[in-house]
Amino acid sequence: MCRKILAGLVVTMLLMVVMVVLIVGRMDGDDAKDRKWYLVGDYTLEIFGNANGDWYLDQDDVTFLEKIIAGKENETIFADANRDGRIDGKDIEQVQRIIAGTATFIWIVDGNGDPIKVSLPMERIGVEYLSNAELMNVLGVSDRVVAADAATHIMSPIYFPGRELLQMGQMHQNPDFETIYEMELDVLFTFSPSNNDVKQEKLPDTDVVFLGLYWPNVMEPQNSRFLQGVLKAGYILGVVDRAYEYVEWLLGIADRIGSVTSKLADGDRPSVLMTTYNRYFADPEEKAAAIYTRIDPLSQACMLAGGRPIAEDLDNWIGEGQVYGTTVDLEWIIERDPEFIFTHSVRYTYSGLSRDPAYGYDCTDPGPFQRAVADMKNRSLLADVPAVVNDNLYITAGDFRNNAMGGILGAVYLARILQPDLFPDLDPQVVHREFVGDWMGLDPNLVDNGVFIAPAVA
Repeated sequence: MCRKILAGLVVTMLLMVVMVVLIVGRMDGDDAKDRKWYLVGDYTLEIFGNANGDWYLDQDDVTFLEKIIAGKENETIFADANRDGRIDGKDIEQVQRIIAGTATFIWIVDGNGDPIKVSLPMERIGVEYLSNAELMNVLGVSDRVVAADAATHIMSPIYFPGRELLQMGQMHQNPDFETIYEMELDVLFTFSPSNNDVKQEKLPDTDVVFLGLYWPNVMEPQNSRFLQGVLKAGYILGVVDRAYEYVEWLLGIADRIGSVTSKLADGDRPSVLMTTYNRYFADPEEKAAAIYTRIDPLSQACMLAGGRPIAEDLDNWIGEGQVYGTTVDLEWIIERDPEFIFTHSVRYTYSGLSRDPAYGYDCTDPGPFQRAVADMKNRSLLADVPAVVNDNLYITAGDFRNNAMGGILGAVYLARILQPDLFPDLDPQVVHREFVGDWMGLDPNLVDNGVFIAPAVA
């Protein structure tokens, strides 16, 4: 009897070991679907070949294509993998090549909603603006970046240490296409959603790809062109697993915050003015302030973090017509008595201009940010609103809006400030260090030594 019991225990233990091995094998394997549990819902990865319309391009799409060809399934929007107008064995071959990493091209829907064909592989990359530069680091392909626009080039010693990148110049207006053409780029990842057709025309041998990083959705990241862009970049650059792992990390942070703040009653959400430093607060003669609509990542970060933007009172709060913000007079703000004010500062503009106050990974002196807060408090027109009276007036870095975390980093900092009792263990610097160290592969001490918000978050 004892031997039978012992034998049974041994069998049970062996079964448990096998189960653990299987689970670990699945977690460490190449099947992204088993691992990326956050990517659920009705959203579809916008890559041609994604025949079954889920978040992944995998063997399930081959099976689905076979059923379409056999007449057992209806044709779907992304089934025509090679976009030749027919669903046949060539589409199956294209999907299999994409999965294997041997495809010579891939069709995607870009961030503007237009289908574009991208040649593969990509070895010489040009990047516009900081979010694209950071994404290349996140995806582990920074060694392929050879050129950067004016703003990114300033920061290249931080993002691409020890490398000398080519300078593409100011890409928003009057780019020097002849110089860029001579760089022989395989791909130019653009940040602005406009003028990409002109760039493609002037750079016929370079694929111009607008991933959509310009349009995050902090409240619902799965339904964002930003997140789609991260995944599409993974397929374009042959680093699919890395892209999914990063998306899972981002969505995990958003879920950690949103699962708590979504339960808040309206009365438990402090009123917040989300505005820009480079308007009213930077100009002593200014009598109006910028304010952001719901589609802007700053307003969304505030809502995810448990705040109530006073911009909700705007006639066009939803941002119809892609209106990201508007201007309001100070009386309008005073009437709404904001409990917190966050001013968003931009140091390096898209055109490559530098603005004060200094902040960022390459700024070790908090003095400029601290002096900016002191100056803001001295602006008498808003001196009596609760945010100023109670020292809840902050200045934040542009990284909280336009970096490769798609606004989620800003939500982390804001959640710790707006709802400290709900997030006693949420340390924004820890998350920030993970982003810089674990994902961008840079020295995480850049966070400790840099300047990103003032007053500092306790």
